[in-house]
Amino acid sequence: MKTTWPFLFVCLFALLQCQSDDVPQRGDFTPIPVRYPPAFRDTLQVDTFFGKAVHDPYRWLEDIDAPPVADWVRLQNELTFGYLQKIPFRGAIENRLRELWNFERYSSPRREGDFYYFFRNNGLQNQSVLYRVAELGDEPELVLDPNRWSADGSSALGAYAFSPEGNLLAYQVSEAGSDWRTIRVLDLVENRTLADSIQWVKFSGIAWAGEGFYYCRYPEPAAGERLSGRNEFHQVYYHRIGEAQSDDRLVFADRARPNRGFSAETTEDERYLLLGMWESTSGNALYFKDLTVENGEFMPIAESFEHDYTLVGNQGPNLYFLTNNGAPNGRLVKVNATKPDQGFWEEVLPEEKDVLLEAHLFGEHLLTSYLQDAKSVLRVYALDGERIGTVDLPGIGRVTDLQGAPDQNRAFFAFESFTTPATIYELDISLLTTRAYKAPTINFNSSQYATQQVWYKGYDGVDIPMFLTYKKGLPMDGRRPTLLYGYG
Repeated sequence: MKTTWPFLFVCLFALLQCQSDDVPQRGDFTPIPVRYPPAFRDTLQVDTFFGKAVHDPYRWLEDIDAPPVADWVRLQNELTFGYLQKIPFRGAIENRLRELWNFERYSSPRREGDFYYFFRNNGLQNQSVLYRVAELGDEPELVLDPNRWSADGSSALGAYAFSPEGNLLAYQVSEAGSDWRTIRVLDLVENRTLADSIQWVKFSGIAWAGEGFYYCRYPEPAAGERLSGRNEFHQVYYHRIGEAQSDDRLVFADRARPNRGFSAETTEDERYLLLGMWESTSGNALYFKDLTVENGEFMPIAESFEHDYTLVGNQGPNLYFLTNNGAPNGRLVKVNATKPDQGFWEEVLPEEKDVLLEAHLFGEHLLTSYLQDAKSVLRVYALDGERIGTVDLPGIGRVTDLQGAPDQNRAFFAFESFTTPATIYELDISLLTTRAYKAPTINFNSSQYATQQVWYKGYDGVDIPMFLTYKKGLPMDGRRPTLLYGYG
């Protein structure tokens, strides 16, 4: 789930504050009769999991092509839309939702070369637009607008990466929701799109090094099989800017394992190329190559697919990885490129009760994001693992979009809660101080609402966290209509 969940709560609570004469301020409008269509319950459908019988009487609804399912869906739609159309203040609700959803949104700025880059959405655009400024607070300059790529909005921006000098931007374009991508390159100095066009890219990032970048692709599909053909023989290539794709250099391929996928990533100093291998959605093997060594070979860091490894960054030959190897909640390890065997790994941040979600090398520090009892916590550590402190957040909520650089003590992040959409904050990593950089303006007073975390025991005695969001002063007498939402 992405960043929409807080907005749903904002909208639901804000509806209570509608002052339109068409909207009852209490839920006492004339009841609309409802006759719920019958639904067959298959009492014989029972599974046993870990010795416990689990009834699943509506599994027959999983066969979406079956005529009974089509009839059930039709009756459900007739009931639902028939009810909604009879609500006398439905139009006022729609107008209120439009007011709340139509607000300016920003991403965290990131420093690339001589500029700060960020995405902005005016509230009504299908896709956010990339801008840049030389200094924070300057008038933004438009860089890339995906909304202009197609009249019907079917072209979309995928992954992107700036060159180390910040003079080029490589970005992926998707058409009509396809997983296939085409990589294009924008000259940020002359503000023009180069002739480079890399096709048949899928499940790939963009990793700059030297005069070009690494990427992953599949062989060109046979005629008529662009959408239906099997994805086999993923490969890693290197593209040099200004050359044709046919001249791209094959870096790695596995002809014996057609279903294995790969990823390519370079360190900030362009010294190391990390080669990831995957066979499913979780677990990856990991190899690396020293790009300063002519004809260097890939060396293994982790050869099994049992755990996940994510590059955090490097300090010279020391590579930092976030992994769940030996730590279901995550830990941070340091791997020296001169002796990468697991027996020589150093644990920098051991596993904790809280889940380690992210770690970044910013300003000679480790900025980490943990999930503590289902809410975000930001902590700063020295590179040796010594805890420096915890960042004070505005309240209970979620942190996303962490941006910074190894040579900068300033970082940015987005914070959102159940009653406030994402606000961009600037963080001084050395002082552990924050300030609001970009706060959205919406027609909603979040100060009238409160969120608290409570706990209840599950059937097996495990304490389960739950958040209660409500209007301040609301009597907690168990008689209030409540929207329950669960995820996971």
